[in-house]
Amino acid sequence: MKTIQAIKRISRVIKFLLKNNKCAFIDLTFSNIYQGLIAFLKAEKTTRIGFVVTFLWLTFIILIGIFNEDNLYKLDLNEFGDFMAGAFAPLAFFWFVIGYFQQGKELQLQREELALQRKEFNFQGKQAQRQADATEKQVAIGERELEAGKKDVRPNLVYEKTTTASASRQIRYEVNFKNIGGPALNAEVSSSDTNVIGYDLKPNRNIYPDGDTPYRITFRVTSSDQLPVSITLEYSDSEGRLYRHQAFLSIEKKENLKFFNSQKLINGQLKKK
Repeated sequence: MKTIQAIKRISRVIKFLLKNNKCAFIDLTFSNIYQGLIAFLKAEKTTRIGFVVTFLWLTFIILIGIFNEDNLYKLDLNEFGDFMAGAFAPLAFFWFVIGYFQQGKELQLQREELALQRKEFNFQGKQAQRQADATEKQVAIGERELEAGKKDVRPNLVYEKTTTASASRQIRYEVNFKNIGGPALNAEVSSSDTNVIGYDLKPNRNIYPDGDTPYRITFRVTSSDQLPVSITLEYSDSEGRLYRHQAFLSIEKKENLKFFNSQKLINGQLKKK
């Protein structure tokens, strides 16, 4: 009976509010209810089921209280506490189970997100490796182009033939060669061999790859038994790098080929004038 009286009082309050245009509270209440429904519809399936079961359970408890109103008011405090515990303990356990399953789903989503991040990191690593490989290839191409440029200016002396002439108890040898590479500038011939009476480079100290000018190294000895003789030829290219040929020259083609194939770059140093 007391519950019915409470409902009647609530209805009288609502009528009073409507009669005196006090609708702000009601509008706010309906707005909150509407927002709650929107949030309910947007919630996960498990959460919606939890709200529905909770609503039904609370409705069931309220109905028990309505139909057992007289007995409910007769309960002592400890008995009322037991009633409330029995009414809400199943609901608390129910939400605990729902929370457990929701946490499991969140962990699953986190694992999937971590897996996607790992794939993305692997992809980025592969991309970085491809970029590094491409950069390395570009560097290698640049080095090859630079080396090719160096080869373009590098002199290349090629042996052709050797001629001899005798005069005044001396034998003069002329080792003829040509240049098929870059210019060989400021060339100098020297020898530490005591059997060599004299040596020279003709026609001048600059050896160009023109193909028409006959270049030759001449040296003189007193006897052919003194062959081969040690000769050194030094020159620089158009960029100032110093080269050296240091070997033996003689009448033999094989020996002379070794001399012209003995070209060495001397530490890229500029030749001293």
